[in-house]
Amino acid sequence: MSMLFWSEQGILREEDTMAKTITHGRNALEKLAAGVDKLANTVKVTLGPKGRNVLIGKEPSGWLITNDGAAIAEAVELPDPFENMGAQIIKQAALKTKEGAGDGTTTTIVLAQYIVHESLKNIAAGANPIELRKGIQAAADLVAEEIEKAAVPVEDKAAMARVAAVACQNPAMGSMIADAMEQIGKYGVITVSEGSKLETVLTVAQGMQFSRRLVTNSFLKEGEMQIRLEHPLLLLTDYEIWEIEDLVPILEEVLNLEEPRPLLILAEKLGREALDTLVLNRAKGILDVAAVMPPEYGEGRQETMEDIAVLTGGTVITKSSYKIEETTLDMLGSADSVTIDSQKTVIAGGGGSKERIQFRINELRMRAEDTAYAFKRERYKERLARFVGGIALIDAGGTTEVEMKERKMRIDDAVNAAKAAAAKGIIPGGGCVLVKSIPHVKVFAETLEGDQRTGAHIMSRALEGPLRLIAENAGFHGTEVLAKVKTLPAAYGFDADTGEYRDLAEAGIIDPAKVTVSALKCAVSAASTLLTTGASTHLFPSGKFPEHSPDESSP
Repeated sequence: MSMLFWSEQGILREEDTMAKTITHGRNALEKLAAGVDKLANTVKVTLGPKGRNVLIGKEPSGWLITNDGAAIAEAVELPDPFENMGAQIIKQAALKTKEGAGDGTTTTIVLAQYIVHESLKNIAAGANPIELRKGIQAAADLVAEEIEKAAVPVEDKAAMARVAAVACQNPAMGSMIADAMEQIGKYGVITVSEGSKLETVLTVAQGMQFSRRLVTNSFLKEGEMQIRLEHPLLLLTDYEIWEIEDLVPILEEVLNLEEPRPLLILAEKLGREALDTLVLNRAKGILDVAAVMPPEYGEGRQETMEDIAVLTGGTVITKSSYKIEETTLDMLGSADSVTIDSQKTVIAGGGGSKERIQFRINELRMRAEDTAYAFKRERYKERLARFVGGIALIDAGGTTEVEMKERKMRIDDAVNAAKAAAAKGIIPGGGCVLVKSIPHVKVFAETLEGDQRTGAHIMSRALEGPLRLIAENAGFHGTEVLAKVKTLPAAYGFDADTGEYRDLAEAGIIDPAKVTVSALKCAVSAASTLLTTGASTHLFPSGKFPEHSPDESSP
């Protein structure tokens, strides 16, 4: 049955408005692989300490020059729809690596490109892509296991600083991040924002983070990726606010302050009229306001809202105790700052009294010890962690907006790398561990048969990719560097910054094991998806096929 659309001219069938183009078999794979190449060849020039920058044109907000693989990958959109499919599949794998481990996007893309190209050669010669995939996957699992075994826990601040410095290519920033992690402790949170000064500044305060973003992105002004409210007031309520009249009294009180302050609203729900009015007021600069949904659900939401009230010195305006239109200034909480991005809200420097906060900490500790239920015990510990963990705010400085944006991305990468290292340990960097895994893969490959064995050997060749590129981007001969590194002891590798072969850990060239493992797994997953694709299809507006049409089309 055709899908129906309504228009003023009547009812149209889907096939009247759209046309399909389909590619099959090797033609489909070659198109997808061409897209992978265009993405990878754009991103991989950034790999290593001497990798180059990429200039990204961003209409209408200008341009950005960066060596951040994630930012570059996100900017890539190809005009050919079939090539674009290939690029997008690898891009999503790279961004999944960043989401899960915080870094490693470029390594993911490089590994995926090598796997795709080596596999296509064998598929062209008659290899079964399903069997190749099995061999590649089995070999990748072996390498991941070897990396995790080789990982060394991060035991001191100096090692953490080196991990962060490698990620952002800035020793001073690495030291700042290590300082932040030491001050905020195990349960702390680090938030990075674009600053307003020339220098990069670290501030540490008591605070809280929860997984809630803006109710609507309409609060964001052009070019904004996050909202930072300085010294805001907080309205906490379980009301569903449908009409702006319910908020007018408290909004007027906030506006009439001698020194107007931003306002963050945490409400059960905001109706369209109320939301549109708040967005309009922010857009016109009348009131710096934002709204987020309260964290969690049910009983957990009520408890967390009470915790936020304790931290900020506010009162939760509940339906059972207050009328929303009777809210007064003394019921609002306050904070040094609130930062809201696409994934979370961070409250720093809550205005609650020390006595009230300490009482809540003691109460949660006592409840965690006294409860006989494991679920409740973990719940109390989670809430406790929000109070005892600090909030570190890093404001990225720079002389221009472009410089600040680029520095913020570098610091984000470094923070994520440091967190990954703390979670799963560190390994020698520079692609060394992948290369040192090759002999294990080759031995393992001989236990397999047929195309699965071929798949394992494909994986062994792909493992050379990151080190080869790091060397070539630094102006050295990749093949010669690889040959030399393969003869060195396990901890030794290539320092692309100096051109020397040395103990990488002693030189401070280290990577988080979690990042490398995640990059490997995501690359294999994406490449395997492409290799086992038998056909691809794309919908075009009627009569608008590409000039060079693929092998088959149907109206």
